[in-house]
Amino acid sequence: LEKWNALTDIARNEWICWVTIVKTQETRDKHIVRMKEDLLSGKKRHVAGLVVLTEIPKLQNILNKKTL
Repeated sequence: LEKWNALTDIARNEWICWVTIVKTQETRDKHIVRMKEDLLSGKKRHVAGLVVLTEIPKLQNILNKKTL
């Protein structure tokens, strides 16, 4: 969670969009695993080409169910 909190709002939003834009829960789960690995390895941004600030609460709910 420390790595997540250290990100800028825009960087967090890019990760949120990348996780939530997919259609299936299975793919979302894979993206969450990949996001955790990338953040823990020091990657700060995932540029998905889409910035939707309204998705922030959606990912926060997902992250609350899983430990980062």
